[in-house]
Amino acid sequence: MSGRVPERAELFLLVVSIATLACPNLLAQVDRGAIVGTISDPSGAVVPEASVTLTNTATNQTVHISTDASGYYEAPLLRIGTYTVSTEKEGFRKMVRPDVEVGVNQVVRVDLALQVGATTQTVEVTGAPPLVQTETSSLGTVETAGRRPALERAELHPTGLSRPRRECRPARLERRRRGV
Repeated sequence: MSGRVPERAELFLLVVSIATLACPNLLAQVDRGAIVGTISDPSGAVVPEASVTLTNTATNQTVHISTDASGYYEAPLLRIGTYTVSTEKEGFRKMVRPDVEVGVNQVVRVDLALQVGATTQTVEVTGAPPLVQTETSSLGTVETAGRRPALERAELHPTGLSRPRRECRPARLERRRRGV
């Protein structure tokens, strides 16, 4: 032996490295989401350096970020769940947006407009329009226990459609059921 790795092992390593580099999406399965948005004042001008706090209502975990010079903020890699988004800046009232749902691989946009006033006053947005994901075209879903039986009954079909799985019954039971 000359101390060289056998050719088969070299070939195997080459194939594995090509497959790994060619398919980065195999490693990109995530269970996180993000919240992004822009903070503005009543005239529509952006508010730089505004403090934004995102609170997961189930765990009470908070994330503190600030808007950039263009009033934009981004909170990536948030655990899925319901969040309360609040923002404040000196000279403006604190703005709170409750019940923001973050799903799997979802980017939720929450734009807030601060109102002029004392920082001790709070404005809570309750009648907001439903959130629409416009940041990315990827989809994700959370499977619940209620959907599990339906998924177990489904049979994948080569056309991409699913159809209910037929139960297997012995021919004798099938004839007895029909009265033959």
